[in-house]
Amino acid sequence: GQISWDGYERRYRSEMETLAQRSPDRFLSLLRRPEVTLVCYEVSPARCHRRLLAEWLARIAGEHGVQVVLDVQ
Repeated sequence: GQISWDGYERRYRSEMETLAQRSPDRFLSLLRRPEVTLVCYEVSPARCHRRLLAEWLARIAGEHGVQVVLDVQ
């Protein structure tokens, strides 16, 4: 069946939280790189997983004292 955007967003964020709990070092090592670029084919970030991931990573980074600059276009 189909899922609404709100449902997708909740599920995606939940999966990211689960992955971070299972392997926090995976995300922290990504955040400690000098530069990370997320790329997606969607025309607008409004309904795109790259925006969700970027916002989620920024929140996790802040919790661990890592600075993140978001440029979601």
